[in-house]
Amino acid sequence: MRCAVISDIHNNKVMLFNAIQDAIENGAERFVFLGDYVTDGYCGDEVIGCLKALSEKYPCDFILGNREKYIKSYDPEDTEMNKRINKKSLGYESLSKESLE
Repeated sequence: MRCAVISDIHNNKVMLFNAIQDAIENGAERFVFLGDYVTDGYCGDEVIGCLKALSEKYPCDFILGNREKYIKSYDPEDTEMNKRINKKSLGYESLSKESLE
């Protein structure tokens, strides 16, 4: 079985779509994602939606990266934390409640 391994998407939906398409064209039958799906852009819901749709057609394994840990711990009211990790808010604000779950 051919397996595609993809990591560090960082909300880059264009490159994600291209990587998936290339993997499928090269016979990938399974996908492993190594985390860092979100932050650094505004396409969080689209990236998460793409990954969900892919997982309905192909076996997929998803590992949380450090960015997902940041997003899960993000508190928009914690200004001290936000000073230290300013990109966190960008990723957090780009996600719907459903994608955050």
